[in-house]
Amino acid sequence: MFEQALASDERAGLVIYGRAEVGKTRLADECAAQAAATGFRTERMVGSRTTSLLPLGAVAGLLAGGMGRPGPDGQVHMVTLFEETRRALAGRHEGRRLVTIADDITLFDDVSLALLGHLAERKTIFLIATVRAGEPVPDLVTGMWRDGRLDRIDLNDLTRMHFDTLLHLALGGPSEAGAGREFWEITGGNPLYARVAESWLLHDLMRICRQDTSVRLGELAELCDSPLVAARARHAVAVRTRDPAELDRVADDFEALGAMLLAAEAATNSGEAFSQKGDQRKSAAASRRSSELIERCEDAATPGLIRTGSAVPLSGREREIAMLAAAGLASKDIADRLFLSVRTVNNHLQHVYTKLGVSSRAGLAEALGGSS
Repeated sequence: MFEQALASDERAGLVIYGRAEVGKTRLADECAAQAAATGFRTERMVGSRTTSLLPLGAVAGLLAGGMGRPGPDGQVHMVTLFEETRRALAGRHEGRRLVTIADDITLFDDVSLALLGHLAERKTIFLIATVRAGEPVPDLVTGMWRDGRLDRIDLNDLTRMHFDTLLHLALGGPSEAGAGREFWEITGGNPLYARVAESWLLHDLMRICRQDTSVRLGELAELCDSPLVAARARHAVAVRTRDPAELDRVADDFEALGAMLLAAEAATNSGEAFSQKGDQRKSAAASRRSSELIERCEDAATPGLIRTGSAVPLSGREREIAMLAAAGLASKDIADRLFLSVRTVNNHLQHVYTKLGVSSRAGLAEALGGSS
């Protein structure tokens, strides 16, 4: 429909209609991207409560000729401004229509709407407007649609059959009827909620079944304006690439979002990745952080909290010296008690610090509580 409308001299644009979070903006952006791929220039404007109070606030990007020249009375007349804008845009784009997205056009002020109508009627722009269901539709949109100058696309929620198909594709196979019904009831068939639910499922597959779902999770992160979906995608990529620093950052993000169990799992993954890279100090620090987060989850147990590799253990002598140091004994006192040189004691302590991820005696007592 979009390609036909853009190629037709009889169509001034299209309007995408649907309830909140159904995918109107995404579809509008895809139309603009398709137009750009064929050589059209594009412009994007978004309506808001603020722009609705400012004359021409929403369409400032279209004012190629500035705010217009004042007339003899010192005032800028809208008719003159609109025509100067039209000529400037036509010259800039060599007579080819500028594909213009007006997202949430119901929040555009009256003057901005009038300018869009003027430019669309004179084939200076091709208008792509999004309208949220339940909000009053501007007369400009209603009139152009009724006159056949705007095509209309209605976006609806997914049917149960379509939702089950999406779930099947996300899981790579059929799901239990009860699971499909539960997710249908949670999302109500809303495409955005369905994508969030899909990211939940795919992330769980990565966490519990060790499946690499990072590619699809990355796609969902681009489709959803959700910090949680983005964190899930980054977690999957960091697990696949065994990037300990990124896993640390993902743990930070999950903790900030209140997802403590996921934060604990990311910290566990980080500790394992640091260990595999030979950085036992950072590995131990990540493991301690994971333990602290697990305590905040009432000692939950999931496959993501199980390390497939283990930290480097302390030797018997290292543990003996570390326990004495943690109890407050100086290196000389430890050396005298164990019949060792002070230098040997300090060397053992440095090895302990590295393995436990601490930098001084002050952190030994706490670290020894969870070391092996």
